[in-house]
Amino acid sequence: MNRVKVVLKISLVISWVLFVVIVLEALSGYAIVNPSVVKAATFGFLRRQNSYSLHTALDYPLVTLMLLHVLLTTYLRHHRKRPFLFYLILVLCAMLFIVFTIAEFRIHAFRPSR
Repeated sequence: MNRVKVVLKISLVISWVLFVVIVLEALSGYAIVNPSVVKAATFGFLRRQNSYSLHTALDYPLVTLMLLHVLLTTYLRHHRKRPFLFYLILVLCAMLFIVFTIAEFRIHAFRPSR
């Protein structure tokens, strides 16, 4: 199987997983703001505290899957015509991931204990 077909299949799987993560992120975010509606809709599964935990736990998977999705889609569209664009976006995504990691570390490292 050639490389483009493999990347296309991986991109398809990542796209669907990303869709599920985005839906969960949106649902848990709405449950933080309006817990009574979501608690009733999910039969008590998502309460406010569970929603907050889920919402914060999905940060890294969301960013990672989004960056992978952008990279793979860029590779599929520009790998032959403009390889420079792919490498530029690869570097930018790596820089964004590093900045996100540093920001998350600073937020969690200096949070006052309860």
